[in-house]
Amino acid sequence: MRLQPLGKTALRVPPVCLGTYTLATTWPVDLDRAKAALRHGVDNGLTLVDSAHAYGPAERILGEVFADELRNARDRLIICTKAGLVFDENATVNMFAPNSRPEFLRACAIESLRRLGTDHLDIFLVHWFDPEVPIAEVADAMLSLRNEGLVRHIGVSNYTTAQMDAFRARATIEVIQVPYSLFCRGIEGEILGYAQTHGIGVMGYAGLATGYLSGTFGKEPQFPENDWRHHAVDFTGERYRARVAAAAKLTGFAREKDCTLPELAVAWVAASQIPVVPLVGVQAPAHVDSILRAMTIGLTAAEVQTLRSIAAEAPEMDYLGLVT
Repeated sequence: MRLQPLGKTALRVPPVCLGTYTLATTWPVDLDRAKAALRHGVDNGLTLVDSAHAYGPAERILGEVFADELRNARDRLIICTKAGLVFDENATVNMFAPNSRPEFLRACAIESLRRLGTDHLDIFLVHWFDPEVPIAEVADAMLSLRNEGLVRHIGVSNYTTAQMDAFRARATIEVIQVPYSLFCRGIEGEILGYAQTHGIGVMGYAGLATGYLSGTFGKEPQFPENDWRHHAVDFTGERYRARVAAAAKLTGFAREKDCTLPELAVAWVAASQIPVVPLVGVQAPAHVDSILRAMTIGLTAAEVQTLRSIAAEAPEMDYLGLVT
């Protein structure tokens, strides 16, 4: 497996990260298949795995699937997890609310270590900006966890550059997570440029645009009631139809490249001029095989731009709308 640096950290990571958001209680999932997918991914060199305290059972499941590595071969895995969101199981749309109080971040870190069954986290991120807590307090709390050796690298997720400036006044940001896909290109320019200037590693989540780039959506939305997208405005009406139409054109391009739409979508993120590690959720071993194929797809600069132009026919996705 080809490894690459993650910003200025000492970590060398695979070109794609395995995501576990689909193990959260907000998604319908076949747990046995999902566990097999994670095992298959790590066994094939995809050893960077992302989770979050707010993803419900996800960290505990990782602890079960990778119990041997986490206890006996810790260096084989790179675990990234996040804290700073509270999940409301009774909500249908705004399911997560920010909470970056220092005591909560510490409690989450300790709980994540317990769930995973390990003595340290490789990467620990503030999951979302909390307007109720001064960023200086948040940064000090994260720095304290790193200084104690509970986490090795710290960073933030879904912060603006101004918010990152405030954080960096107190502590170094080593890694960031941001939404990045053909249907969510807003980080290009300011945020990616900021990361490059300051040597920050970038992980791009929702590389398949929360399913739009999976190639499985019909012309009209049909999500079961236990799928949060059934209730989300971003998956209804004209926005839905426009994205599905653009995805159909992208599927035609994928056929010309002898690959699937998800493979093309992952390859597009990985082809970013400023390095971005795509973060892709997997629910079956076949999804892992698709990721491995995506890593072999070569896209020219002209093809990258053509894909961007096709995607621009649909409205961009607004992930900030998922948080109250």
